[in-house]
Amino acid sequence: MLWLALHLPHFPLQSAARAICADAPLCLHETRRGREIIVAINRKARRAGIERGMTLPAAQSLCAELTALPRNRQQESAALKQLA
Repeated sequence: MLWLALHLPHFPLQSAARAICADAPLCLHETRRGREIIVAINRKARRAGIERGMTLPAAQSLCAELTALPRNRQQESAALKQLA
């Protein structure tokens, strides 16, 4: 049996951003302990000072043009299955 291991650290962001302009600051967030936490960011968002782990309101205060999408694990799983 052959195995292949892939490391796709930006896959959640890439799968969510298919229909979004790649030139805009973009982040994914999910609810943790009742707070919206940033879980993935693109380069434009990083340059604006946004970091993974910060709250969504804090990120939005740093970058007014930030596009924030909720993380969709079902969409990610479907995209991974399609790749396989």
